[in-house]
Amino acid sequence: MHGALLLVGLLAHAADRTSTAAALSNDSIHRLAPAAFRQLPVSVRRDLERRGCLVPQPWDRPTPTNVIRGAFTRASVAEWAVLCSVREISQILIYRRAPSSSAHVVDSLARSPDSAWVQSVGEGRWGYSRLIKVRPRHRMRGWRVDVDRNRIPQPIDHDAIEQDFLEKTAEAFYFARGRWYRRITAD
Repeated sequence: MHGALLLVGLLAHAADRTSTAAALSNDSIHRLAPAAFRQLPVSVRRDLERRGCLVPQPWDRPTPTNVIRGAFTRASVAEWAVLCSVREISQILIYRRAPSSSAHVVDSLARSPDSAWVQSVGEGRWGYSRLIKVRPRHRMRGWRVDVDRNRIPQPIDHDAIEQDFLEKTAEAFYFARGRWYRRITAD
């Protein structure tokens, strides 16, 4: 009986910690409107606003981040990747500008609750810790297989999108032949 009570007590404590972390996490996430990113093409900003996107910011970055530019789905194209948060759920949206100067989403990745990316940052503080950045092709030259042991098409001729959980782990997403390949890049 005593063991069962101890187990119930431990489970209640864990549930209380989880609900406290979730409550703190929503207060710990600073999000910026698309207008804060002047480097974005107007058509991309407008689409983000239409979707109701805000861009969550890592707790330790002094300047706006989580908006990147590269060639993410094929070589020699100009694309933008934006971490879009709507109703506390984020995903990476990949935009390409059409010749008509409009922008459209060509794909999306890594949808997850914003609260999953919050961690203790010391002294009782919580901080959002998801960061996206460009992983240039020259840093992927030796890649042959992804985490699921799928062969990555060669040659690697464009960038990948890297997603970091600050000070914990990182993974990169590389697109080729109609699908995304995922590689762990740090742990």
